[in-house]
Amino acid sequence: MNRGSIEERGAQEELRRSEERFELLVRSVKDYAILMLDPEGRVVSWNEGAERIKGYPANEILGKSFTTFYPREAVDSGFPQLELDVAKREGRFEDEGWRVRKDGSRSGPT
Repeated sequence: MNRGSIEERGAQEELRRSEERFELLVRSVKDYAILMLDPEGRVVSWNEGAERIKGYPANEILGKSFTTFYPREAVDSGFPQLELDVAKREGRFEDEGWRVRKDGSRSGPT
């Protein structure tokens, strides 16, 4: 092995450890819902705070559309798709508004 590949492996290992620490941090947050979506708007990560606030255990929401959290009128108006389009184009989207929990109650504006 040459020195370059040894250094590269060390950097990859440090990156892996850093990602694991970040994942532990996000999972441990209980007062805020932190979730990640794929480009199509499906939930791909879900923390304990999201479960507590939204009411869905991870096994029930992972892979589902984020439109699940929007009132019917917002979905019908196409607002969630607009959010995805803006996020894809600009790298992010921020909004405060009403969202729907598993039990059908509304939370917000968030």
